[in-house]
Amino acid sequence: MSDSKRLRILKKLSEQLSTITHANGYRTEVRSVRRGVAVIGRDEPLPCITILESPKSDMEPFRADNSVRQKDMWLLFIQGFIKDDFENPTDPAHDLLADIKKCLSANFDPKNSEYSLGGLAASFRMEPGVCAPPGEISPTAYCWLRLEVGVAEDLRDP
Repeated sequence: MSDSKRLRILKKLSEQLSTITHANGYRTEVRSVRRGVAVIGRDEPLPCITILESPKSDMEPFRADNSVRQKDMWLLFIQGFIKDDFENPTDPAHDLLADIKKCLSANFDPKNSEYSLGGLAASFRMEPGVCAPPGEISPTAYCWLRLEVGVAEDLRDP
């Protein structure tokens, strides 16, 4: 049996984000992209990116159209973790955030065949994002942004 549509979307996003390397014209050389990881440990190879589902993704109003077709907005968190700079701890996180935005935007160009994650996504929106220094949440500098992916599903084969 094949993966669910949402898992295929997550895998496609992971594949895209793993192209963030110097060889591909980015400022950052991402070492890993992981799904479903909220917090990284001190031994995690950096920089790394994680993709999480928002706990509020299911808060969209129910559709009452008696249809097996459903379209909703799926909210994902994209987090990036990177070694901080002693003088200006969030500077590297800003570069990583810019690379994440560039990577995601490049692959959602309406003139590009990958516009919709290979036909998996109906729409796409991202927020500006935030960078933060090491502290209670992360042992290293990090950034995150919310990514909203429109998903149209046939509920008989989601």
